[in-house]
Amino acid sequence: MGRISSGFSVSAGVAERRSYGAGSSERVSIPQKIRSYFRSRRIIAALGAGALVALVLLVVLFLGMRGGPINPGSQQPKVQATNVNILQNIIKSPPGTVFDDPQVSNLTFQYFTTQPGTYFLNFANSFSTGPSNTKISLSYSLGGKSNNETLYLPPGTTLATGYDISANQVIDGQFNVSGGSPNYIHFYITAQTCAHTVDFSFNLVNDGTANGNATVQLQGDGIVYWQRTYSVAQGQNLPESGNAFPSECIAHNYNVNVTAVQKT
Repeated sequence: MGRISSGFSVSAGVAERRSYGAGSSERVSIPQKIRSYFRSRRIIAALGAGALVALVLLVVLFLGMRGGPINPGSQQPKVQATNVNILQNIIKSPPGTVFDDPQVSNLTFQYFTTQPGTYFLNFANSFSTGPSNTKISLSYSLGGKSNNETLYLPPGTTLATGYDISANQVIDGQFNVSGGSPNYIHFYITAQTCAHTVDFSFNLVNDGTANGNATVQLQGDGIVYWQRTYSVAQGQNLPESGNAFPSECIAHNYNVNVTAVQKT
């Protein structure tokens, strides 16, 4: 049976325990234990900070997937007009006399239009027997536009000049007749009026991130004929319709446009 001896020695801050014989030997370093302890604390702290950052990122991602108000100031409505349908209809009436003076040599006249249409100034030289032409010195204004003309009519002829005029306008003028035999003419105003209607429908779609008020216009060749403001909630598809009555007998290329959107 062998002999076992043991002992301790201390050198350079290292404690050693030695065993001799058939048993095992073990060496323990105190500084290594201290370093291992603090290393484990740092690992735990790092893991804790990383878990906190991951949790914050998950919350941000969750709110972003839900469309949550991460920045309320960035929420804005976005309203567009879709499914636009426009029907334009112009119905013209047969020409009719709206002013008549059957025998006149000097005249000052005035007429107020109540409907849009084409208005004609008619000069009939039905009285003169010739041989000279009848001279007519004319000055007139139509819808705010003035003009001066000199007309010469052979005996038995009629001259008509037409103008497209809106409703609620004034036709006024004066003329003098000379050179005829006799110096009389038949003067009258005829009108071919119209009814101009525009019926339209559309959908307002708000695919933005906030409610809004949308201003909608019916425009024709750059002119606004109709306007209205609608409240459109976020995600709403709002069907609407309207009609307009332009004051002239001229066809236009019409469009329905959203011209302004305000967040509510």
